Amino acid sequence: MGQGIENDSPSVQKNTVFNTIRTISSIIYPLITFPYISRVLGAENVGKVNFSSSFVSYFSLITTLGITSYAIRECSLVKDDKKELEKTSSQIYSINICMAVVAYVVLILCTLFVPKLSGYKTLILIQSLGIILTVIGTDWLNTAMEDFRYITIRTAVFQILALICMFAFVRSREHYKAYAVTAIIASSGAYIANVFYRKKYCHVRFTTHMDWKRHTGPIVTMVTMIMAQHILNNLDITMIGVIKDDTAVGLYTTAAYLINFVTQLANAIIFVIMPQMTKAFDNNDNEQLNSLYRYTVSFMLAVALPCFAGLLVMPEEILTLIGGAEYLPSAGVVRILSFSMLFMLVGSFFGNIILIPAKREKQFMRACMSGMVINAITNCILIPPLGIHGAAITTVAANIVIMVISMIGKPAEIRLSNVGKIITGPILGTIFVFIICIVFKVLIDNAIIRLLIAIAISGIAYLVTLIAVKDEFAQSTIIPAFRKVLKIGK
Repeated sequence: MGQGIENDSPSVQKNTVFNTIRTISSIIYPLITFPYISRVLGAENVGKVNFSSSFVSYFSLITTLGITSYAIRECSLVKDDKKELEKTSSQIYSINICMAVVAYVVLILCTLFVPKLSGYKTLILIQSLGIILTVIGTDWLNTAMEDFRYITIRTAVFQILALICMFAFVRSREHYKAYAVTAIIASSGAYIANVFYRKKYCHVRFTTHMDWKRHTGPIVTMVTMIMAQHILNNLDITMIGVIKDDTAVGLYTTAAYLINFVTQLANAIIFVIMPQMTKAFDNNDNEQLNSLYRYTVSFMLAVALPCFAGLLVMPEEILTLIGGAEYLPSAGVVRILSFSMLFMLVGSFFGNIILIPAKREKQFMRACMSGMVINAITNCILIPPLGIHGAAITTVAANIVIMVISMIGKPAEIRLSNVGKIITGPILGTIFVFIICIVFKVLIDNAIIRLLIAIAISGIAYLVTLIAVKDEFAQSTIIPAFRKVLKIGK
C-alpha cells in the first residue's frame, strides 16, 4: 500500500499541479487588481461595484446550488459512454437553466421594485451576465472529464485578457462600469470557450426529457448541504455586525481571508480526485480508492501543516503586509482560526472526497446542518463577551462537529495503512518552519522583511525536508513538477 501513489494514474499528479496553479492564479488575481482599482476608482465607486456584485452573488448561488458536485459525480460515472454522458449532462444542464430562469426573474423584480437598487441597474445587469455564462459554460463537464490542463490555461488566458482590458479602459473614477465588465471577463468569460470546447466530449443541449426521480433527491440534499455551508461561512460576520460594529467585522473578515487563502489551496485537489473516487466507488475498486485516499491525505498534509505553523507564529507580520497596523488586533483571531482550518480541511476531505462520491451526501448534509446549528448557538453565547475572538472559537467548534460526523460516515473499505510514510515529512518539515519563523521573529525588527525572509527560508527548508525523507507526495508530484520546469527552462 505504501506504493499506492506511485502506481496511481499519472493524470492525478498532473491534474493536481494544474489545478493548484489555477487556484493560486485565482487568489493572486485580486491581489494584483485591487491596489490599482482602489486608487483609480476611489472608495465610493469600488463600493458601488462591490455592493452590486454582492447582490448578484445571492442569485448566482441560487443558480448553482448543489449542481457542481452532483454533476461532476454523475458525469464521472458515465464518462466512458458518450451517449449516456450526453443524456446525463443535458438533463443537468436543463435543470440548471430552469434554476437560472427563476433566479433572473427574482433578480429583475428586485431590481425594478426595490428603491435602493434603482441606481445600480446597469451594474447589476453587467454582473448578472456571470450567472448565464456560468450555466452555459457547464465547467463541471470539464472537471468530470479531468481536463484540468485546459481549465488552467483557459482561466489564465482570460485573467490576462481581463488585466489588459482593465489597464486599458479603467483610467478614471467614471470607469467603474468598465471595471465591472473586466471583472466578469476574469471570473466568467472563460465559460464562453467551454460552449465550443465541450463538443469534443458530447453535445450538451436543453431537453424536456428529464429523469426527475434520479436527479431530484440528490440535488435537494446537495442544495441543503451547500446552503448550510454558506450560512455557516457568513453567520459569524453577520452576527458580529449585529452585536458589535463595522470595525469588528473588518478585523474578522481580514483574518478569515488569510485562512480562506490556505483552505482554497489545500482544497484544490478536491475536484481533481472526486471524478476518480466516484468511478472507483462505482467499480468497487478498493485498491484504487485507498490509493486516491492516500494521495489526497498526503497532498493536504503537505500544504496545510506548514501554512498552519506560519499562521500560528507570524499573524502580526502577515496582517501588517496585507492590511497595515490597524488590523493587528485580529492576530489572535488568525491564531484561533488556524486550528479551525485544520478541522475544516478534514471535514471537507471526508465530505467531498469520500461521502459525496460514495453517494452518502445525506451524511455530509447532516454534518453541515449540525455545524451550522452549533455555530449559531455558540455565536449568541460567545460573541457578546468575547467579540471577534468568540466568533473564531465558535467556528472551531462548528468545524469539529462537521469533521466528526463526516468521519463517522466513512465507508469501511476506506483505510490508511503505513501512516508514518505520509506524515513524517510534513510534520518534520513543519517543525522546521515553526522554529525558523520564531527565530526570525526575534532577530529582525521590520515585520515585512522578517516575514518575507522567513517565508523564503522556511519554504526551502520544508521542501528539502520532504525530499530528504522521501515523502510520498514529494516523490510523486513535487519532484516530477520541478523536473518538468527545469526541462522547459533548458
